[in-house]
Amino acid sequence: MTKILLVEDDIYISHVFERAFKNAGYEMEIKIDAESAWDALNTATTLPAVILLDLTLPKMSGAELLGKIRADKRFEHTPVAVLTNAFTEGIEKELLSAGANMYLVKVDYAPMELVNKVEELMRNFTL
Repeated sequence: MTKILLVEDDIYISHVFERAFKNAGYEMEIKIDAESAWDALNTATTLPAVILLDLTLPKMSGAELLGKIRADKRFEHTPVAVLTNAFTEGIEKELLSAGANMYLVKVDYAPMELVNKVEELMRNFTL
């Protein structure tokens, strides 16, 4: 089963996304902050097929975690999709330049639409 790491501090959103991805046949690991996500990535025996990363997180921002992920060669073949409701001018371009492979505004997608976008990312990333 394909494993996805979701880094999201909103429990409700986490459960909505988890249900959608599990219904589509994926295994989902959820971390509520960037530090625990980084710890999980460093101790994982199997890397996730994709990382879904919120920007506004406690302890360390999603942008900081993205920087750590992209600085580590182990994750060069792991796509990262930023999921956020942060509407800051220029943030999408900044995150894509920093190594995010996709930038999605959460409120713009129903759960199954999000699953479809992530599946598209995984297909395109492996080409």
